[in-house]
Amino acid sequence: MKSSSRQMRRGGRAHPSSSSSSSSSSSMCDEYGHMTSEGHTYIHPTPFVLQNGAVLPRAQLRYRIYTDTVLNERRDNVLVICHALTGNASLDSWWGGLLGPGRAFDTSRYLVVCANVLGSCYGSTCALSENPDTP
Repeated sequence: MKSSSRQMRRGGRAHPSSSSSSSSSSSMCDEYGHMTSEGHTYIHPTPFVLQNGAVLPRAQLRYRIYTDTVLNERRDNVLVICHALTGNASLDSWWGGLLGPGRAFDTSRYLVVCANVLGSCYGSTCALSENPDTP
């Protein structure tokens, strides 16, 4: 999606206990397009227990928000988009034609959130993440 053809805010607020820093300040490029350090990081406030019983002591998700609106009082105007296993949160680079005012992911009506899944290499907790309990 070309930014000149569409005015879109990529903002929002991170969770109060989150950090806006990225594990890498440089940009990366893959088959889905250009992934930069834009976005927010949510840090889970308590240890996160996985389905297999393993525990992530400091789970974090890197996410991006696409919107031309704000969260309403009823908090029911949010669309959560999940990417493919090998994808990233740059929704505008891989489904750009569906994103924007009047489109399927209507940013004039909805606050659209796309997070990098756990295990991704784009800022969410993955195999390369440091374990704070390990010396």
